Amino acid sequence: GRGGGGGGGGGGIKATMHSTQSDAIVEVLDFENLNMLLFYSLPSLLATATLLRRGINQMFLKRNGCATIAADPYTGPGGSMDPNPKKIAGEYAADRVAHDMIVGLGTGSTAYFAITRLAERIREEGLRIRCIPTSERSAALARELGIPLTSFAEVLHVDMTIDGADEVDPVFNLVKGGGGALLREKFVASASEAEVIIVDEGKLKDRLGAFPLPVEVVPFGWQLTQQRLQRLGCDARFRSSDRGPFVTDNGNYIVDCSFGEIADPPGLEREIIGACGVVECGLFTRLATRIIIGKSDGTLEERTEPR
Repeated sequence: GRGGGGGGGGGGIKATMHSTQSDAIVEVLDFENLNMLLFYSLPSLLATATLLRRGINQMFLKRNGCATIAADPYTGPGGSMDPNPKKIAGEYAADRVAHDMIVGLGTGSTAYFAITRLAERIREEGLRIRCIPTSERSAALARELGIPLTSFAEVLHVDMTIDGADEVDPVFNLVKGGGGALLREKFVASASEAEVIIVDEGKLKDRLGAFPLPVEVVPFGWQLTQQRLQRLGCDARFRSSDRGPFVTDNGNYIVDCSFGEIADPPGLEREIIGACGVVECGLFTRLATRIIIGKSDGTLEERTEPR
């Protein structure tokens, strides 16, 4: 944009942005006449600052080897300037992290915002933390952003994990694993003093079951394991990708199970895990300690007790 009048190369501020899916280039020219800022209205200033911040953030990620950006951290879905509920929830949770914590890094489009906010706090505030990622994707993003990582070879306790969910019911039962990271997510959650779940309003359900339940299974005899899952009363479908079977970070397969409404999540969790060939399932019961809900109007809700 350009403020004030007059063409040519005189005073004022000129800022141009060229954006693609994979890159953003921000060029800021001619800051000689800062008095031209007075000609901007407050909304225009905020919009300009938001655009510049977005471009600079994307350039930082690109220059540090991040080829894919899960979502634009400064806008809502589709690149709109509306509030982004995932960003609201993710950044709020990241701001609750304190010095010297061991932090579990979740996986997915909402956890992305928590991870990028933690990196921002490390750069700007000198936040001292060590993190355990729940997937190779989150580990790669953390390394690209300069977040110190650790492992269970060095620590046996996690102070706080920040992760998303595919569904959340009123008593804090969850369905997770849409991204295929459910085993490591549950492993880290089970070692965490606080399991903070960040979601938008669309993930809140009266009962779980609308989202197919991911179940991680060993590759050997997966067909038989799939049959055993179907006997529990679901439509069990083998997950595949463009390159063949979907393979988890642990070298396993995923079977997505549609049960319909799940009346007894803890009971079903026990039944599924008891089936031979099952490694873990995406039902998370008695693990979440706090739910942070970002809303499309720019506000958030924090639940600390099941309803």
